Amino acid sequence: MKIYFAILLFAFSSKIIAQEGEWTLRKDQSGVRIYTQQTENSKLQRFKAVAEFNCPYESIVKVLRDYDKFEDWMYSLEEAEVLVNETDHDVLYQETDLPWPCDNRDVVMERFFKKTPKGMIIELEAQKGYKPLKDGVARMTYAVGSWEFTTLDNGKTKVVYQFLGDPGGQIPTWVVNLFLVDGPHKTLLKIRDRADC
Repeated sequence: MKIYFAILLFAFSSKIIAQEGEWTLRKDQSGVRIYTQQTENSKLQRFKAVAEFNCPYESIVKVLRDYDKFEDWMYSLEEAEVLVNETDHDVLYQETDLPWPCDNRDVVMERFFKKTPKGMIIELEAQKGYKPLKDGVARMTYAVGSWEFTTLDNGKTKVVYQFLGDPGGQIPTWVVNLFLVDGPHKTLLKIRDRADC
């Protein structure tokens, strides 16, 4: 089964990635804040999106697992295929559409759904295998991430969405900025609408 999707579903797990340096606020608009952080000994940057949604976390998770509706909220999606679908985890093949002159990127991502005392954490990590390489598309071999949902005392849900991945090859700075700032911002706004928060 093929569906449309985008790489920016992913964020990175605090268990996988150590905190490095200071977060820099890059955008604060419509209730969503986007931060970036330089990684140690690397040119890569990670992003963190933070928001409070006026709905239970279960409503948000339902959107994230509605495989037929990813095209409604994912940024720069191209194509995806569900490879494994189980209660506590799934595996997705995803291709992201990059603007010319860049080649599209794809990745095989495994997601683990773990309940916490006040919500849920979804941990994500790129996997090898499952899907052959595609002509004209660069495979991301390193990507890790997480969604963290925490139920607040006021009934709202705090959402923290982070991502770090190595896209490989040369990508212009303006394209990188799209995926570090604009992409996650638009993604959270669309998820909020889909979850009716």
